[in-house]
Amino acid sequence: MKKVGRNDLCPCGSGKKYKNCCGKNNVITMESLVEKELTNLQVDLLSFALENYEEEVNDFIADWLEELDIPEEALEMFYFLILVWAITSFEIHGKTILEHYIDKKSSKLSRPRVKDILQSWKLAKPSIATIEDQNENQLLTLKDIFTDEMENVKVLEDHPVETGGMVVGILLPAGETSIFFTSFIDIPAGLTEKAKQVVYQLFEESDESDPIEFLSSSYPEVLHLLLFDLAPDLEDLDWISPKHLEVAQEFREYMENVEDDVIIRLGVHLWHQYCLRKNPKIIKESVYVAALRYLVDRFTPYGNWLTQSELAEEFGISSSSLSAKYRDMEKVLKDELDELKENLDSIADEMDSDFFIDDDDMEFIEEGFGEPDQENPFISSRFTMERELFKLENEMNNQDFESADEVENYLNKNINQEGVKKTLSNKEKAQELLYDAYESTGNKRIELAKKALKLYPNSPDAYNILAELELNEVKEEKLLLKAIEVGEKELGKKFIEENKGYFWGIVSTRPYMRAKYNYAVFLHETDRLEEAIHQYEELLQLNPNDNQGVRYELFIAYVEQGLLKNAEALLKKFDETMTANGTYNLVLIEFLLNGATKKAKQLLQKAKQQNPFVPDYLLGKKSIPMFLPKHYQLGSEEEAIIYADNHWNLWAGNSKLLDFLKKGK
Repeated sequence: MKKVGRNDLCPCGSGKKYKNCCGKNNVITMESLVEKELTNLQVDLLSFALENYEEEVNDFIADWLEELDIPEEALEMFYFLILVWAITSFEIHGKTILEHYIDKKSSKLSRPRVKDILQSWKLAKPSIATIEDQNENQLLTLKDIFTDEMENVKVLEDHPVETGGMVVGILLPAGETSIFFTSFIDIPAGLTEKAKQVVYQLFEESDESDPIEFLSSSYPEVLHLLLFDLAPDLEDLDWISPKHLEVAQEFREYMENVEDDVIIRLGVHLWHQYCLRKNPKIIKESVYVAALRYLVDRFTPYGNWLTQSELAEEFGISSSSLSAKYRDMEKVLKDELDELKENLDSIADEMDSDFFIDDDDMEFIEEGFGEPDQENPFISSRFTMERELFKLENEMNNQDFESADEVENYLNKNINQEGVKKTLSNKEKAQELLYDAYESTGNKRIELAKKALKLYPNSPDAYNILAELELNEVKEEKLLLKAIEVGEKELGKKFIEENKGYFWGIVSTRPYMRAKYNYAVFLHETDRLEEAIHQYEELLQLNPNDNQGVRYELFIAYVEQGLLKNAEALLKKFDETMTANGTYNLVLIEFLLNGATKKAKQLLQKAKQQNPFVPDYLLGKKSIPMFLPKHYQLGSEEEAIIYADNHWNLWAGNSKLLDFLKKGK
């Protein structure tokens, strides 16, 4: 590359001399400046699309989501991938959303090079390509699977890929190279050939003769196929011994009758990894199949929890043999199992806050079920906890106790031994179906909710579930209001008034509490702050201990509405000085109320001690990643990212506050 002289025009396109532009700080290169601006443009484009065309886009995407069976846990990720495609392909008033954005934004850009690149984005296209080469600067050499054309693509995010693998995404021109629009998915090298074949087959079965038109019109189908239907066949995996493959085949055949495909794939993956590391000598296949079955059952949230003796009897082997093989698998696969457990824990943490176990629940667990580390299906999920408490509450409501001793005896009897199964009412049957729905995904979740409604129309959780999967804003609000309406009807005004302050301890109130919380968040997200605050405050009156985490949303709403004294009082009520949430919000309120006081400076120092990573994200020195961390520890950078994302709008619009954050000592 030709060296730029100090008096030459700066290559960044600003029109200034190099010494007065990028040359003033040789750490900031022209390329990094342009890349940063292109990244910012992509984020701005996403905001533009949702602010101006959200209803049209959601209606468009909803049609695809109804047509494709998307696992519930992947719905948000899949929605985002289709959104990116829709912005470049879906036309409104004769133009794509991207073209509308370019027309509006282009004249406001000062850097000619960036302006030219933005204009070229009208040529954006979906791409499926193999990774032929890559260098340390994340520059990929890609080969289109349809045309064999080669293209250089710069990856602007930290997304390691495997040479020989495949990438799928929306490509945007960026001068001599291209970039991906926000992100992309990658397929490992071992699945590349299979992925190409299934895409080719989909193309042949389509009505399109041009592969470019095919990708433009069928991009969601291609994504769905590659994300959810692509998995290596047992025979495609590299097995050290034919006996290892035979165990995998027997395991698959056995499991097809008791588990879904996801669990079977998990078991095969774990067995394959075990074989690669241990290379076990197989004498009796059934011992390993049983051990693998037991292993998978232990590490799935809703397993059947079969005992070793039950499995040993079923497979005609000794319990000691099964136990020995299981323990060896557990030891060899420790890293994989730890990662799996971490992922399952993070999923549990992300569930609705109605799964929080309060002190009463925990006391019930410890007194009724012994030590926490004992294997017990009851505590395997927070939904299981609520389900069992719901059953117990219903049974106790049908009893006439005359003393506390009678209550204790009844609890001990029901906890330690199975009683006679009673006939459930339609209301109880419906709630059982709804607990099943919360533990299900995709269309099954919706089907169970609708089935529950047929059994018992006054089921708030049924409307909660239907609302959370509804993309149309008007329909979503109607469903949430219906959930609240039937919840109030079911509980009764007198009950609500008499039990105010104790709601969460009464399990039957939780579906109603979920409905009010979901509606409050909906109002908040649609900028109806006064109504949202009213709902939040009512929730805290019903449950002052705030098991649902209402206080976090209410604080943000108070500040947005200018009710700073209310926000300050809320912080004092819930003292959380061990968290970034608590410490930085104390700084925020003190500054907004009184300015850069000595107290504000002291609070800022305490906040920085609690979590030193927060300021960089609030000041924009570090970008908040597209996908947030799923879990965090106090004082960690992950905690800082989550705090900055939740509270960004409270800090970003106040230049004096940001200056104080930057300089305050």
